[in-house]
Amino acid sequence: MAKRRKEKEEEYEFKLPEFDEEAYIKKEKRNIKVNFISFFFGILIGLVSQFLWKGMTPSVRWPLILLLGLFSASFIRYILIRLNIDVSDFGKKEWLGNFFVYFFTWLTVLIILLNPPFYDGEPPFAEMVTLPGVQEPGGTVVIAAYVADNAGIDKINLSIQQPNNITIYPSYSTNGNTISYTYTNKENLKGTFT
Repeated sequence: MAKRRKEKEEEYEFKLPEFDEEAYIKKEKRNIKVNFISFFFGILIGLVSQFLWKGMTPSVRWPLILLLGLFSASFIRYILIRLNIDVSDFGKKEWLGNFFVYFFTWLTVLIILLNPPFYDGEPPFAEMVTLPGVQEPGGTVVIAAYVADNAGIDKINLSIQQPNNITIYPSYSTNGNTISYTYTNKENLKGTFT
């Protein structure tokens, strides 16, 4: 009969690694600097994007500005190297985190700057009516218009071209966003007025 040997199990002793507080603080300070640089770079590119947005035709604005925002992110690495910040131990996680800080800062700044009161790309809303629709000889016509804009209206130009090709610029009365003018055809001109 064979004897059973009792093998002693080796005991595993867990030891905590020594915590290097100075290296940890140095690494966290560097990460904070990199996040702030990404944040401020996003603000800068957002301002540049808004300036370029104003000069582009509407059909190409979004694609070109989006490409500018995406490809400008590659400059963050060169800025960090130029500022002597050691990024040699940065992995994909750190770079991706800094990219998202930059990208969402850029996008937020751009969206804020492309809306009133900073920018208004929409034309003013204007609606006009003439009463009566057809003028009687020697009669008057009331011209009323409602004009509104997101950023407010500074000045409204009213011009009337008479059938004899003379253009008049009458003074009109305003009441908020509504203007009105009463045209009197003293010379009994016949034809189309614009």
